[in-house]
Amino acid sequence: MSLLQIQVDGKLKKAIQDKAKKYGVPSSSLIRITLVKAFLDDEPWVEGNVFNFERDNQGKGIAIDDLISML
Repeated sequence: MSLLQIQVDGKLKKAIQDKAKKYGVPSSSLIRITLVKAFLDDEPWVEGNVFNFERDNQGKGIAIDDLISML
């Protein structure tokens, strides 16, 4: 896993913080989910749960929309 650092200022930062608070998740988690969704729009399936596939779904595919709806 690699570290991605981004700087978000102004209205976008506030919007991300507000949405994260609404969902009850950290802003970083919301950004990760958004990035994953952006890259997977063409492919509806992920090879297992991106967070812990061995524990959560034994490596079976999971629809990204299902992952997002679990929030």
